Amino acid sequence: MPGGREDTLFVVRNAYGERIFPAGLVTGSTIMKIRGVQAGLIDLMCRIGEEQHPHEFAALLREEEGIITELILVPGTTSGEDHASVFLDMMPLDSHLAGSAHSHPNGVILPSDADLSFFSRSGRCHFIIGYPYSRESWGCFRTDGSRYDIEVVP
Repeated sequence: MPGGREDTLFVVRNAYGERIFPAGLVTGSTIMKIRGVQAGLIDLMCRIGEEQHPHEFAALLREEEGIITELILVPGTTSGEDHASVFLDMMPLDSHLAGSAHSHPNGVILPSDADLSFFSRSGRCHFIIGYPYSRESWGCFRTDGSRYDIEVVP
């Protein structure tokens, strides 16, 4: 008990085993809602998609206080014209991991079956950035593939 206070941890299980989230992020079985994404991060994801075209890119997303603020490029990630693979053993153990981002060079901004499989292992908020990689060519999705309405914040 550092500082004379007991730190409460909740265990949340995912496809990899146990993940431990600090108190406050998890209340009972409810995980903090992601309510926004920084506009500059959308711009960054579009630039990376454009630079990697015609290959896909993939990355993880990190949030602070319910706002997605960071893109995490995972070591060992590979990509091709129709796939991007994140080396799951290299995923950070981070209580603020929010989900994933990847590009679709074909411009289809809908999750594929492979995307849905990855979504279930990498968080709860997932961005697909499609060609032509603009502020109008992206979508945010839940783990089940349904649209996630998210605010773009400065």
